[in-house]
Amino acid sequence: MLIGVLACAALTGALALLALSATKAYWKIVARRDARWRFELRDYPLAVAGGRVPKAAPASGRSRELALEMMVETAARLRGRNAVAARLWFEQNGFVDESITDLKAKGGWRRARAAYRLGRFGSTRAEPYLAWRLKDPRYEVRDAAVRALGRIGGPDAVGPLLSAVEHRKVARGLVSGALLELPASCDQALATALEGRSTDARRLITQVIGLRGRPAGDALLNGLRDSQPEIRRESALALARLGDAPPAADLELRRLARDERPWVRASAATALGALLQERAVAPLLELLGDEDFWVGYRAAEALIALPSGPEHGWRVLMTAGDDERDQRCKQRCLELMEHEGHIQRRLERAVAEEGEGLQELMAALERAGSRAWSGLTS
Repeated sequence: MLIGVLACAALTGALALLALSATKAYWKIVARRDARWRFELRDYPLAVAGGRVPKAAPASGRSRELALEMMVETAARLRGRNAVAARLWFEQNGFVDESITDLKAKGGWRRARAAYRLGRFGSTRAEPYLAWRLKDPRYEVRDAAVRALGRIGGPDAVGPLLSAVEHRKVARGLVSGALLELPASCDQALATALEGRSTDARRLITQVIGLRGRPAGDALLNGLRDSQPEIRRESALALARLGDAPPAADLELRRLARDERPWVRASAATALGALLQERAVAPLLELLGDEDFWVGYRAAEALIALPSGPEHGWRVLMTAGDDERDQRCKQRCLELMEHEGHIQRRLERAVAEEGEGLQELMAALERAGSRAWSGLTS
C-alpha cells in the first residue's frame, strides 16, 4: 500500500515537472518569435518618434497586437506633433474604436486594459466612455479610467471625476493627480465646480487650483469666506501657493487671522506672509504669540522669510518682556532665526566690528535660551 502511494506521488511529481518544462519551453519559443516580430515592426515607433504617421497596422494576428503594444509604449513619451501623429495612427487603424468596445467586455482585466490604452491613445473621443466607466464595479477599471481622463480629458471630465470622489468610488489621490493633469482650458470648470459640491470635493478642488498655479478669479476669495473651516484653510494656502490675490483678500486674510480654529489661523499666517509681504508684519507679530504652537510657528516662519523679517525677529529677541506671551514670541523667532543662520551671522558681524554691542547681544540671546553665543566665550 505504502509503495503504491509513493509511486503515485513520484509519478505526479514527474508529470508536474514535465508540464512545467513544457510550459517554459513554449514561452521561450513565444518570446523568440515576438522578439523577431518586434524587430520587423520597429518602423512603427521610429516613424512616430520622427513626427510622421506610420504605415497601416497589420490587419490581424499577433503582429497587430505587437504593433499596438510597441506604439502604446512609445506614446507614453511623446509630446507635441509626435503625439498627434501617434493619435492619428491609433484612430485610423481602428484601435480607439476597438478599445471603446472593450470597455463593455465581461472581463474586468479587459476593461481595465482598454481604459489604460485609451489614455495612451490621446483621442478625446473616448472621454465620455471613460467617464461612464468611473462607476464600474471593479476598482482597477475605475482607477484606469481616472488616469486616462487625466491624460485626455477636458472641461466635461471635471464633473464625473469629482462625483467619483463624492461617491467614494476612487481614491482622492488618484483624482487629484488626474485633475492636475487636465489642460488649462479646464481652469474655469474647476472654479465653477466649487459651487454646489460636497465639502470633501470642494477641499480637493481648492488644493488642485493652488497646485496648478494659475489664477482662479474670485473662486479662492469666496473660499476665504466659506462657512466650512476646511475650505477657508485650503483657500488661504492655495492663494499662498499662487502668490497672487485680489485686493479684497487682504481684509479677508486679516479676518482669518482671528478665526476660532487654530489650523485656519496658521494657514492665514502663511498666506499673509506670501501675499502681503511688508504689510503683513503687524498681523504676523500678533499671531507670533498665539497660544497654539503651530499658529505661532507659521507666523514666525512667514515673518522671518520677509525681506525685513530678520530685523523684526531681532527686535522681538532684544525687546520682548518676560511674560508668557513674550516668551512664546522669543522662542518661535529664536528657532527660525537659528535654523536660517541669522543669529550666527549677526554674532560674526558683531565680532568683526570689534565687539560693538556684542555683550548686549549675547545677554539677549541667553535670556531667550540660545546657545549660539557659547562658542564665542572662549
